[in-house]
Amino acid sequence: MKQLLTLTLAALLGLTAQAQKLTDDKVPAAVKAALIKRFPAAKQVAWEKEDAQAYEAKFTIGDNKQSANFDEKGTWLSTETNIKKTDIPAAIQSSLAKNFAGYDIGDPEKVESPEGVLYKMKLKKEGQKLEVVFLPDGTVKKQKEHKSGDKDKTKDKGKAKDKDKADDTR
Repeated sequence: MKQLLTLTLAALLGLTAQAQKLTDDKVPAAVKAALIKRFPAAKQVAWEKEDAQAYEAKFTIGDNKQSANFDEKGTWLSTETNIKKTDIPAAIQSSLAKNFAGYDIGDPEKVESPEGVLYKMKLKKEGQKLEVVFLPDGTVKKQKEHKSGDKDKTKDKGKAKDKDKADDTR
């Protein structure tokens, strides 16, 4: 279970290697069947192989852009859904106002996994770029800073970790 959460968070922050685009015939039948079962209304499906163990389907349902990750056996790992800024939960909006005042919010997403729901968004202020993952109660779960020419710094529950520049080539 802990390994699944780590895999999900790594995918959320793009810490996996560069994704490889796949044609439909290169995706295992179990993975395609799992997508159809979980998202029968999915249209415009495009596949990528995230790493040796995960496949990502990017698709639309109505006007919503989504992506879902599955392991090679078809087990659902997570779903990311683009949301409007107005759909960000009130507790997260309060956390943004308190902890990230003055930042512009970009690309908010609702992320669902077997462990629960998270919200991910990009924040920008005066040249500083952050990618932040929130719990529904507004708690910051993970924060990643992007600076041109610098090493990435990832903060998980207040602990900073330096990442290689190579991680930034995703």
